[in-house]
Amino acid sequence: MNNISFKYRFIFTFVLVEIFFILLIVGINFFAINNTSKELVNKEITTTKHLLNSLVKLPLSVFDLATLDDISNQSLVGSVNSILIFDGNNNLLSKNYNIKTEYKKIQLTNTNETLNIKEDNNQYLIHRTDIKEEEVLLGYVILVFDINEINNYINKNKSNTLLIIFLEILISTFIAYILGKSLTEKLTKLTLIAEKIGDGEKVEIHREKSKNEISKLNNSIAKMYHDINLRNEKLKEAKIVFDNIKEAIIILDQNKNILSANDSFFNLTSYKIEEIKESNFFKKMEINIDDIALFKDNNYKEEIIIKIKNNKYITALLNISILKELDGTIKNYIIFIVDITKEKKREELLQMQSKMATMGEMIGNIAHQWRQPLSAISSAASSVDLQSELDILTKEELHQTLNIIIKSTKYLSETIEDFRNFFKSDKEIKEFDLDELISSLDKILLSSLKHNDIDFSLIKSRNHIHIFGYKNELMQALLNIINNAKDALILNKISNKEIIVNIKDEENDLIIEISDNAGGIPDNILPKIFEPYFTTKHQSQGTGIGLYMTHTIITQHFKGEIKVSNYNNGTLFEIKIPKNIYNS
Repeated sequence: MNNISFKYRFIFTFVLVEIFFILLIVGINFFAINNTSKELVNKEITTTKHLLNSLVKLPLSVFDLATLDDISNQSLVGSVNSILIFDGNNNLLSKNYNIKTEYKKIQLTNTNETLNIKEDNNQYLIHRTDIKEEEVLLGYVILVFDINEINNYINKNKSNTLLIIFLEILISTFIAYILGKSLTEKLTKLTLIAEKIGDGEKVEIHREKSKNEISKLNNSIAKMYHDINLRNEKLKEAKIVFDNIKEAIIILDQNKNILSANDSFFNLTSYKIEEIKESNFFKKMEINIDDIALFKDNNYKEEIIIKIKNNKYITALLNISILKELDGTIKNYIIFIVDITKEKKREELLQMQSKMATMGEMIGNIAHQWRQPLSAISSAASSVDLQSELDILTKEELHQTLNIIIKSTKYLSETIEDFRNFFKSDKEIKEFDLDELISSLDKILLSSLKHNDIDFSLIKSRNHIHIFGYKNELMQALLNIINNAKDALILNKISNKEIIVNIKDEENDLIIEISDNAGGIPDNILPKIFEPYFTTKHQSQGTGIGLYMTHTIITQHFKGEIKVSNYNNGTLFEIKIPKNIYNS
């Protein structure tokens, strides 16, 4: 049925409905005819019974056989075929009998019972009526009704009705065909146009001024075709933009399988569409992201290692957005990938250069740190040697001197460990106590600051503040700022040199303020101090990467903020970092 054209389905439906209603009308008509014929027969039987009852009662009571014979012979009117008159003792008194069936067979008919008899395609109804006088049975009359004429009339009527039905069906089919052809000719044309539009073929649709439904449909298809062409043009433009965006873009379905990607993705990964189509993106790229991290705020941003073709790996910035339906179910994942492998290597090189640049200052700091304990060891050893030669060395003095040497060597060992830890690379985000970082920072800087008569103050809102992040990188960032402040204080020959570190513990963030009184930074230079290789120092004194690395560590590695301003005849650095980098 689905493969039949609309025109023939319309004709079939039209004729089927027509037949249904015709048959319904015919059925009702046949039912009415049958009921009417039965009513007519019953009425004739009742009328004849009453007539004969009144005619037969008197001659039957006086046993007037001649009158009974006259009644039998003269009462064959209408449908009455035969009359049999019996007395109360079942003796036949008179008859006018015209059927083949023996009358004795129909004599057994019960009162008011109708017996149906068929003879050679003829149908007869037998009916008995009793003749009584004051409840005394005088006799009875059996009537034979011929209903063939009524049946023939009914059958003829039915035949004519069926012929009319057949002719009406033929006429209805013809009318339905004409109407179907007229109605569906335009629809068929519109259907062909719609199919061509669906196949992407070009078509011509002219708008019509008529207001009928077919014309409205034609105009709607014309508008739809116009809108589709406009949308296709926009899609082509969007596809050009999509493929020419530098960032790799990948669209996933709700099961994280790849639906499509732009040219930048294929250029970046060297894959072809058939190699990644319907593949799980995260498995294909060996990206391990748990659903909790992925669904957080429906947006995931992270620097991550991605596997590309031929078992190669790149460092990339990964941005994942989730599109949802109105009911909250996931529809698509939109992935943005920016290759930062070269930038990452450059950053690592800059970071190494920054550490190497810091190392020179650290060696000076080590010299300052070691000067006092080495002097103490040398003095203690010389004292022991002299007392030994003079033979005045006691065990107690030897024990005290050795304790001094042991403490000094232990201090030297701890200093070496602090400097060694500083140059270790942080591989993982770990929780650490800020007091430990401050203690290490103090050991590294204290001697150098004291040597240059710089007053170093540390203010904390509370002790043992725990944060998550890269401990050594944060130490390097703070060292870069403090060393810059130290150099500025020395260069500007400030009399009361001062550096203040103020640490504030907020609910979710850590605020670190580092200020000095070195005179501040010129306003035209202030916006540039975080740029790579920018320095106000002489080439022999600075590389211009220290503050750049500080900015990178705070903003990228700790996902925080850093600002610099001139404040109270000096410079103020304000650092804000989350205490838990996983929640940022």
